[in-house]
Amino acid sequence: MSITADQVRAAHAEGYAAGHALQPAMPNPYAGEPLPPWRFPRDPDARRRYDQQTRERRALARVWLTGWDKGHAAYAALRSGH
Repeated sequence: MSITADQVRAAHAEGYAAGHALQPAMPNPYAGEPLPPWRFPRDPDARRRYDQQTRERRALARVWLTGWDKGHAAYAALRSGH
């Protein structure tokens, strides 16, 4: 399964809205629960599978965070009068 353009637009829009509303950047709704270091796969094959399974989720989390940052900056610019 691959990420669609609609998913990217939705993640960005949600992040922008959250940033503009001054919501905290964490928890990122697309990031999921982070694994503690002691539960991270140590075997290279298991690590590769884990990376492949979470690649799309991590990409959408980055898009959401980029949108959040832009929304936060837009709010700051609005408040400063620029």
